[in-house]
Amino acid sequence: MRPFDFMVQFWGKRYHEQFVDLCLPSLLAPNNLALLRAEDGHQFLIATTRNDWAAIEHLPIMQRIKRHATPTWVEVGEPSTEAPAGSLGHYSAMMRHQNYCQKKLLETAYPRRTYGSLLFPDHIFSDFMVASLIKRAEAGYRLVAAPLMRQVEERVLDDLKRLGYVKSDERASMTAECISVPQRVLADLAVKHLHPEMFRFDQSGPVQPFPLPLRHWPVAGNRGLIMHTFFVGCPVMIDLEGVPPNHTDCLKWDMLENIYFSKNFSDCDRIHVVQDSDEFSMVSLTPESVNWARSEQVSSQSSSGSRLQRLANIRHSMWSFAGQGRDTFRRDLFRHPVRCHGRELDKVWHREERRIERQIQRAVGDYYKVSAASSRRKEFPSHLAFIDYVLVTDNFLRNAPSIISQTVSRISGRCTEAGRRLKLVLRGDEAAKQWLMWRIEVFRARLSGNRTLPPRPDVRL
Repeated sequence: MRPFDFMVQFWGKRYHEQFVDLCLPSLLAPNNLALLRAEDGHQFLIATTRNDWAAIEHLPIMQRIKRHATPTWVEVGEPSTEAPAGSLGHYSAMMRHQNYCQKKLLETAYPRRTYGSLLFPDHIFSDFMVASLIKRAEAGYRLVAAPLMRQVEERVLDDLKRLGYVKSDERASMTAECISVPQRVLADLAVKHLHPEMFRFDQSGPVQPFPLPLRHWPVAGNRGLIMHTFFVGCPVMIDLEGVPPNHTDCLKWDMLENIYFSKNFSDCDRIHVVQDSDEFSMVSLTPESVNWARSEQVSSQSSSGSRLQRLANIRHSMWSFAGQGRDTFRRDLFRHPVRCHGRELDKVWHREERRIERQIQRAVGDYYKVSAASSRRKEFPSHLAFIDYVLVTDNFLRNAPSIISQTVSRISGRCTEAGRRLKLVLRGDEAAKQWLMWRIEVFRARLSGNRTLPPRPDVRL
């Protein structure tokens, strides 16, 4: 097996401390980096600034990691922006700089044609992550995608300290001790402490009015959640021998998560999606005060209209993230259910998973049906389909009572007015007689096809 190049990027005290005190110790769990030996060529590429590298280079945890993967500094500068901290402009600048760092890391690793593992400093991994990567590499997979969601940093760390996995009075970077968290323990924390940014993706809540990049369904009884997503999340293994020399060119004009995998793995059939947290789990730490979620949402409804709107939102999301760009990678990724759970899967879980599968089949089943044959894999249906017509019909039926009521009211009113005028004719009213004769002449003219109608009499009734 070829060696691994683990890769991470960060700048600033907050992130370099998260890396050496949380992320790196979790990677030293017994079935993670501890399975590897540095003499076999494994590296840990760290893209960071000169000051950040100086702050971590000689820490005890860095000395320990040298047994398993050689730490290698990839120098990058500080991100440049004039936007104030906490603003959307500042956040966008940080994301662009992160993308630049990821591009540099991939280009640094590429000449060795290793298995790249692109990680993040604010992630904590369960045990057995590296064991899973070794298994997938030996099986010939070219990409291992680990979808994930964000968690509230403060609450996750409080629970890890309470449970004894993280020591509150010592820094792991100084003691060089590992943080070994079982898969189900970390999965349970991941579900329990979802970040508020994730609430808009909850399919038990209101139907959102915009396309969703991911969506999750809580399973009754605090059993966990099931997620479907259009995005990789954490690319824990990239076979750099299987990508072309220009594989990073696409990062010049878009972010890695938006374009890299669609450009380089759309035709690949050796992709493994980590669908079960029992394989390994992770949490992505985000302060509770940080929230870039859009605020739009609609009121919750329990009617069939709400269910149809949810199906329509799934279809709209599929078209937005995969259909209009004919993106086979995202289309196929969305089909995989991702299970995050802290205990055994039971009948309730499997029943809910089948229900979700039927819902997705109703909404976008034609996307998978049309591409089932290998020769038609790149074909996409129209973004319009039966569900759209059902929605139109449903809207009509829900509005039909008011439409019929208004129509009957108008007809009734006209009949009442005509009856009143006929009574006046019978009483000998001259104005009413003129109106009746005019109506008769109009009828005769239309019956004979004459387009010139007699003028309406100037009478008041």
